[in-house]
Amino acid sequence: MTTTLIQGGTVVTSAGRFAADVLTVDGRIGEIATSIARPADHIVDARGQYVIPGGVDPHAHVKITFGGVPSADDFTSATIAAAFGGTTTIIDFAFQEHGQSLSSTLDDWHAALAASPPVTDVGVHLMISDLTDPAWIDELRAAPATGVSSFKLFMAYRGSFMVGDPAMWDTMRVAAETGALVMVHAENGDAIDALIREAVAADTLTPPFHASTRPRSTEAEAVNRALMFAELTGARTFIVHVSCADAVAPIVGAKARGMEVWGETCPQYLLFDESIYEQPLDQALRGIFSPPARSVADQDALWTALAGVGLDVISTDHSAFNLALRHERYESGGGFTAVPNGGPGLEERLALMFDVGVRGGRISLEQWVDLCCTTPARLFGLGGRKGVVAVGADADLVVWDPERERTLGVETAKSKVDYSMHEGRVVTGAPSTVIVDGVPLIADGELLDQPKRGFLRRAASVEATASV
Repeated sequence: MTTTLIQGGTVVTSAGRFAADVLTVDGRIGEIATSIARPADHIVDARGQYVIPGGVDPHAHVKITFGGVPSADDFTSATIAAAFGGTTTIIDFAFQEHGQSLSSTLDDWHAALAASPPVTDVGVHLMISDLTDPAWIDELRAAPATGVSSFKLFMAYRGSFMVGDPAMWDTMRVAAETGALVMVHAENGDAIDALIREAVAADTLTPPFHASTRPRSTEAEAVNRALMFAELTGARTFIVHVSCADAVAPIVGAKARGMEVWGETCPQYLLFDESIYEQPLDQALRGIFSPPARSVADQDALWTALAGVGLDVISTDHSAFNLALRHERYESGGGFTAVPNGGPGLEERLALMFDVGVRGGRISLEQWVDLCCTTPARLFGLGGRKGVVAVGADADLVVWDPERERTLGVETAKSKVDYSMHEGRVVTGAPSTVIVDGVPLIADGELLDQPKRGFLRRAASVEATASV
């Protein structure tokens, strides 16, 4: 029997905070009490600190290729980076190639996971690009029973990730039947492609045109269309990386109509505005993510939705493409159109949202835990297991020092990517101890062990909601 005792801390959950000791036993939380006095294999002093559930990031691209460019991370490096930031569960994506069966897609993903074992649990979403073979719809229907209880649809990037309306309809029908959750990248890909063709013809390929070719209206239209499909099919739907007020509004409306729909945003949309594209090239290229950075007014709208109604989760959309490679692709002649979209962020999420959100008065301490830990666990089939500090839950816990100051940057980051989106930013608040499966993994900035974790099976959404 392996035990860890966390003493003297303030436990923070999505519902409140209270002083308590926490005892873990063989990978589960065994006891929470005002004072626990007993021997343990590991003793953690949490005085003056918060004890929170390990972060859950449901939107992380570890192994992804964009425009022929592979990402820098593997599952070992990505999960080490996540853990150093206080995130102890991530959910990656298995990307179906056109013409590939879904079973083969998942086999390829599992092989990649085995090749670089993670140090935390890793789940997987099934990204759908092609359902033209009826057998693949049967495979989709069978996926939740194998622990893959969420599907991803792209409404942009025709010729690679983008699905048409028939595949979106079929996916949502299967999701409604099985209790799976449908994630949607909501941008009108055809309209964006037309705008990009015009930019190429006019030779306007500098970073500001990345933003102008993906205007708010293309995001808002796609959100509305996705929610129309969701309403007709009855599918539970999760709109990813919402960037602007125009995209929040239809989610709020759908919630008011009683639809099971949720929205996510990411730190980049809360911290960067469209002025990044006017910065020197080295900085501007860090803003090539999609949807693009919007206005300061849109940032305010996102914070309001996080603190109130409209947005439910903060994740990262981690996509670690090296900056040197981004420069190379940009300067090859394609400008912004040749740069792989996305940016790294697994390690920084909790610290940024604590510093800017909690300390900045935008969200409460409890909302921070809810947005980054509890709600993503509940929505993605991990309710009662992850994202909570409760007896019987998995013992993935973080002791958070609210006064610890650190400077973000590539020199100290654990991802394999060669830049930080937040280089030089000073934040207050960081993990002092990270516990995974009941055993300290990180303490005072040092990796204590490199355990081999693996695939995390998740329940279908309806089952998870019922269990909480």
